[in-house]
Amino acid sequence: SRGGAPMKLLGPAIQGVSSGRYRGDFDLYPGTSGGVTVVNALPIDDYVQGVVPGEVPASWDAEVLRAQAVTARTYALATRKTGDIFDQYPDTRSQMYKGVGSETRATNAAVGSTANEIVTYRGEPATTFYFSTSGGRTENIENSWPGSTPQPWLRSVADPYDSISPKHRWTRRFSNAEMGALLGAPGTLRRVKVLERGVSPRIVRARIVGTRGSTVLTGPQIRARLGLDDTWARFVRVRSAQVRRSARASSERALPVLEGSFVPAPKARRLVVERLLPDGERRTVAVAATDAAGNYRVMLGGPGRYRVRAGAVAGPAVRLR
Repeated sequence: SRGGAPMKLLGPAIQGVSSGRYRGDFDLYPGTSGGVTVVNALPIDDYVQGVVPGEVPASWDAEVLRAQAVTARTYALATRKTGDIFDQYPDTRSQMYKGVGSETRATNAAVGSTANEIVTYRGEPATTFYFSTSGGRTENIENSWPGSTPQPWLRSVADPYDSISPKHRWTRRFSNAEMGALLGAPGTLRRVKVLERGVSPRIVRARIVGTRGSTVLTGPQIRARLGLDDTWARFVRVRSAQVRRSARASSERALPVLEGSFVPAPKARRLVVERLLPDGERRTVAVAATDAAGNYRVMLGGPGRYRVRAGAVAGPAVRLR
């Protein structure tokens, strides 16, 4: 202890800060592997000063920083570990706490101006979960963590401002073999059939259908196995290939034909066909109509690399000859 002056912890801490400075005291305990476990003991607002800039950019609006200070203070009290040598992890298992080195004048002002303020429900600190991106709507707690007890303050609400987030919309691409292996599909993956969605609508349960049976996974299990940004997801299967020319075809040069399927079919039953140029640019060259099952077939102007697209979802690139 240095009587209130910040101290430096030499070496890396478990949240990734190396030789960081921290307020409060250091409590030392025997480590589980023969070393020493260092616990930073300090008043809650000193702790929150090191959390707010670790969770949101300090350049954000003052009211955002104030809201984050109240949220972080409440979350720390509601999720305190009991019966252990520490109350909170300094990383995302609790909240990102980076100590004095991360503090700014703006974030410290937000903490100071909200001192002693927390969110309560029936007189107790409420668990104030927070996250960077909602996708446009939050979700009921029991749908986010299946098996959780429903809570009246953790209900789905619209978030009309989420479009500014860089992860408001996102995509991931997998081959059929990759996705089947990650999801543990019995045999070759045929499809992912969503059985239940929440209010938002995030996936609660889905059936993974393979050639040798099926298995059911929760939304969080699917997210973890595929490394998705959220359980608010839809699965689209796109297949594209060049139509093989018949040996009996005319000797005249035939234009290449691209065919395949886009499942589920887009609502407008239309796919944009893009030509991929050598410089990395892409050019829209045609529109392909699909049937109700998502099948399409389109003749193109000449050889090259092409793909189909509907909205943000694009199929694989196919070289036509």
